[in-house]
Amino acid sequence: MLAGSILAGTFSLPIIAVYWFFYSNSLLLTMLAIVPFLLFIGLMLPSRWRLSGQPLRREEYPGLYRLADDIAAAVQAPPIDEIRMTNSYNAYFTKFGRRRTKIIGIGVPLFSALSLSEKIAILAHETAHHAHKDVTRSWFIVSARRIMASWYEFVYPYCEEGEVLRPISTPMRYAQLQLANLIFILYYGLGITVWDESQRAEYLADRVAGEIAGTDAACSALSKSHFAPVFWLTAEQIARYRFNSDLFEEFRQKMEHVPASEQKRIQRIRDSITVQLDSTHPPTTVQITESTASSSTDTAICA
Repeated sequence: MLAGSILAGTFSLPIIAVYWFFYSNSLLLTMLAIVPFLLFIGLMLPSRWRLSGQPLRREEYPGLYRLADDIAAAVQAPPIDEIRMTNSYNAYFTKFGRRRTKIIGIGVPLFSALSLSEKIAILAHETAHHAHKDVTRSWFIVSARRIMASWYEFVYPYCEEGEVLRPISTPMRYAQLQLANLIFILYYGLGITVWDESQRAEYLADRVAGEIAGTDAACSALSKSHFAPVFWLTAEQIARYRFNSDLFEEFRQKMEHVPASEQKRIQRIRDSITVQLDSTHPPTTVQITESTASSSTDTAICA
């Protein structure tokens, strides 16, 4: 109901514009009809809905797509339409566009630290979100959340450097800030309504990753997902000191020779009940526990 209200409110803007322009008896409303129409166009600009990363063509990466197809077949899901390469330290699955293109995004920084079996675990995890019909990635919910994000970006009064107090220094910016806060509450509320479903989907995805790639690979891939600070520190060192031109090779070496003290620190962070990969994931320590408890079989894909 909340998602429907958000979509209905947004898509009613061009209808209001047409009504004011053609059927209103007020000259003022006729003149103002362009405002909701332009507002709707600004909210729905393609640039606001563009996915990040570079698509990998199937004919150029046949091995990768063949692996993704094998995983999809193993979890009884339709094949993935597109794989995208991103520069973020994560991976994701989404359906995008009017054709609902099924896309898996793989972060090159994350994949550079993983073994083959761990990469299979990540791909299986993301494919499982499609196999189990995760409602949080449905067009209805995703569109509502993206529209709310567009509203927030459109309304929020961004300030220049040195203007920290400016949003509350004028009535207009103060009003914008309060409206942005209201939009954020709606966005957050929409996330709460699908919270249980998102947790269920993550646990199912973890179980599938363990069954496809093996429990050890699934758990180690989940653990390595918390090493983003190590990667960005490595990138900063190479950019500043230029002692090695191969960023990913240097990062892999650092991952192989992580000091015991750093491993213990990451372990403490990972085992904290409050630590999650992001707001949609359950606590990592619970994910690893559930994956270990539920994954008892390995398939031939990893082999």
